[in-house]
Order: sequence, then structure tokens, then C-alpha cells
Amino acid sequence: MAVNPPRLKTAGAVAGSLVALWVLLSLPGAEPPVAPAPARGHGFAWNQDTRWRSLETTFVHTRVAGCRTADRAAAVALSGLASTAEQLRRAPVPAGAAALDSVERRFFALAPLVAACPRHLRDYVRLSGRLREAIKWQSRRWDVASERARARLYRSLYGFRGAVEEAMLQHPDSDLSLLEGRDEPSATPAANVHGVEIHSGDILVSRGGYPTSALIARGNDYPGNFSHVGLVHVDSVSHAAR
Repeated sequence: MAVNPPRLKTAGAVAGSLVALWVLLSLPGAEPPVAPAPARGHGFAWNQDTRWRSLETTFVHTRVAGCRTADRAAAVALSGLASTAEQLRRAPVPAGAAALDSVERRFFALAPLVAACPRHLRDYVRLSGRLREAIKWQSRRWDVASERARARLYRSLYGFRGAVEEAMLQHPDSDLSLLEGRDEPSATPAANVHGVEIHSGDILVSRGGYPTSALIARGNDYPGNFSHVGLVHVDSVSHAAR
């Protein structure tokens, strides 16, 4: 049987073209331009071991000496810091202001007095909330992407809370189980959970009991206490929170 030579030539040409195209497509292309990675932040460190030891010494001595003198000193310190908190709500200051360093020192210095003598614990907790609100108000004018502003917010918001919790741990029988913040108005459905009104859209942070939760909470440049976040939904009919 005769074979048509032109068809063979055409088939061979097509096959050769496909092989050439495959080889061409198999060749790696030039590396695309990649922008340099942004500068990585630095892990936060207090580097104030001397201060922490001094505060511990004050706590021990106050426990031994009694609360008569400590109560007077705590009352004066609370009054002064309350006035400072009001001033910080009226006059903007930069994140690196010496006035904010002073507030931090005074608030931490007050902690061992309150931890040793419970009389002013409730006022100390309330003061921490007022100072946190003042710092948040100040931060509206800061460049929160800057390392200085981020460190200040961490030192104040997280540090003040840590000081309050340490003081509360010394008084386990206290009924102060809640650190109250600003009650923001909301038109969304609400539910009462453990004495706290929560609304649809509220963000809740928590931490599980597994080691991985501890790793998530602590394993970053600014270690914290929380590992998970959830968004609240409150049913508009049953008012059940999920």
C-alpha cells in the first residue's frame, strides 16, 4: 500500500515543533526582582531586674512593718497619679516623653504597697484603668508603627495590667475579679456573661491550657497572655451568646 510522503513530513514537523516548544517552556526563566525584606523588629526586654528586686524588697519589708505607714504613702501616690492621669487626657505628649516614664515608675512603685496592704487595692485597679485610657488617648497622635510607640504601648498597657495582677494575687479572697474598662455604647444585641454585658461584634481574647497556647501567647517580640481571639454573636431573639 502506498504511503503519502507529504503527510509524514507534516506529522514530523508538528512533532518536532511540539518537542521544541516543550524544551523552550522547560527552560527556567530569569529570577523576578524581589524587594528586600523589611527590617525585623526586636524582641522587647524590660532589662530592669534591679528594679524588680527592689520592688520585691519593698513588699517584704512592708509586710513585716505593717500597713500604717504604707497606707499613708499609698494614698498620696494614688492621689498624685490620678491627677496625672487627668492631665494626660488633656495635653498631648510624645511616646518618648519623660512624663510617661515617670508615670510608669510611680505606678510600679505603688504596686508592692498595695500588694502588702489591701486597703487601696480597689483604687489601684481603678487607677490602672484611668491610666490605660489616658495612654490610649495619647496614642492617637503617635506613629504606632514606630518601635518607640509600640514599646510605650506595651510597657503601659501590658505592664500596668501585669502590676495590677501581681497585687491582686496577694489578696486571693478579694472580690475584685474584673478589671473594668470603658463601656462603649452599641446598638447590637447584648447578653450578660459572668456579670459583663457583651454585644454582637465584640472581640474576646483567651488562652487555652495547652502548651501550644502558651507558645502562641509568649512566642513573639511582645509576649502576651492570650493565644486566641473570637468574635461574639448574640442572637437577637433569644439573646444567647455564641
